[in-house]
Amino acid sequence: MNSLERVKAALERRVPDRVPYFESVIDEKVMQALLPGCDYYQFNEWIGLDNVSQNRSSWRRDDVEFIDAERGCSATNGV
Repeated sequence: MNSLERVKAALERRVPDRVPYFESVIDEKVMQALLPGCDYYQFNEWIGLDNVSQNRSSWRRDDVEFIDAERGCSATNGV
C-alpha cells in the first residue's frame, strides 16, 4: 500500500498493511539538523510519514494571505 491507500483504509475501518504513521508538529530545527535544506513536505517524504499535517513550523507569518488582517483570519488557518 502507498501512504494514501493506507490512510484511507484506516479511515474506512479496513485493515491497512501497517498502522499509518504521521506527526502533527516537527520543529524546523529538528528537520534542518536531520535533512539540511529541506522543506516540511520533503522532510515528511524522506522520513516516511503517511500523512502530512499543517505544521506550525512549515509556514512563515510573512507568507500568510490574510482575509481579515485586523482579526488575524487567514486562508491558512481555516477561520
